[in-house]
Amino acid sequence: MSQSDSVLIKLARKWIKRLYPISKFVADVFGPVDWHAQYVFYQSLLGVGCKVVGRSGREVYMKCGDKLVGLILNWLFSIRKELESQIRELEEEEERKLIGETSFVEFKLDPIDAKVYGMEPVKVMRLSQDIFVESPAEGIGWSIYLEEPIDLYLYNVELDIGRREGSFCIWLEPHETRRSPIDLIEVCYEIEEGASPWHYIEVSTEDGTYKLADEMVERSILGALNEKSSVIDELISQAVSLLHEPLKGLGIYVLY
Repeated sequence: MSQSDSVLIKLARKWIKRLYPISKFVADVFGPVDWHAQYVFYQSLLGVGCKVVGRSGREVYMKCGDKLVGLILNWLFSIRKELESQIRELEEEEERKLIGETSFVEFKLDPIDAKVYGMEPVKVMRLSQDIFVESPAEGIGWSIYLEEPIDLYLYNVELDIGRREGSFCIWLEPHETRRSPIDLIEVCYEIEEGASPWHYIEVSTEDGTYKLADEMVERSILGALNEKSSVIDELISQAVSLLHEPLKGLGIYVLY
């Protein structure tokens, strides 16, 4: 475990451990492709006062207090096509205004896939040096040159929990993308039962996604995220609190 990201690894372990029992329960009772779980979760959100705004494809947007929840209802809409047709499809500009530039936390607990939007943009770091990336498939590397420093903001945090393992991923993005050769930077930790955690960092540009192969930049990114661990922890905590009652609804559905 490197010193630059020790707190970040603890954070990943903490939330994967907390969410694992819920994920296991959902998987054991409903299965990864069961539309019932998505329907019960959707109805539970409505039951706690969330209001449907519209949808983009199979992601339904719901206003829950001062937050916006995006719920992926792929399996449900495959079975209940009439429900999909009852929810208005948003125009691209409507969706953009709805989401704005706020960050979000995403939970993937198959078959539940929910995003909680509404977190204020968090500046993580300023990237001021060129970075070296490589394409593993081609076995070649090159530098991405920065004409000027780039401020990287937290885009989203994703927790994807399986039966024996989980991933904890953080996406960073520059808000002024027109001046940046970088679209996204993804930092992912894989936590598997009985194994040491490992991570990877990928850099996305308009041409594709590549592996970061620059140790100095890697240490800078991990160090900056490590310093923001308490902020990231609070964002996840807020999102979990919002979804707590709807998740309980799954248990009540099974019992009754």
